[in-house]
Amino acid sequence: MRLALVPRPAEFYDLFTRAGENALEAAHKAEIRFREHPSSSVTQADLKAVEHAGDRITRDIIQLLNTQYVTPFDREDIYQLATAIDDVVDNVDEACDLLELYGVESPAKQALEQCRILVAAA
Repeated sequence: MRLALVPRPAEFYDLFTRAGENALEAAHKAEIRFREHPSSSVTQADLKAVEHAGDRITRDIIQLLNTQYVTPFDREDIYQLATAIDDVVDNVDEACDLLELYGVESPAKQALEQCRILVAAA
């Protein structure tokens, strides 16, 4: 068994990769939800599950940040990046939730274009 005396900062990159993949999954689900609304194959519960997974990843990043002395880049930047990715997923979840809350019958073509751009950006 090998003992690592110096923490491996690669763990941050693995967690950020997972956070990015989670954000992409949320964007894909939102695009489907908007495109197929009102009878979408993606439910709000599906999006909520992705949002909760993102929260867990963000919590893991912050916990790692709080327990590691050596980080791959500035601590404040790690925190800001983690919370920014989490905010994207939270906002996607909220936008999809508003479809039902406001009783949207058919999303505007601009909303569908925003979903396409979100997927491309994620």
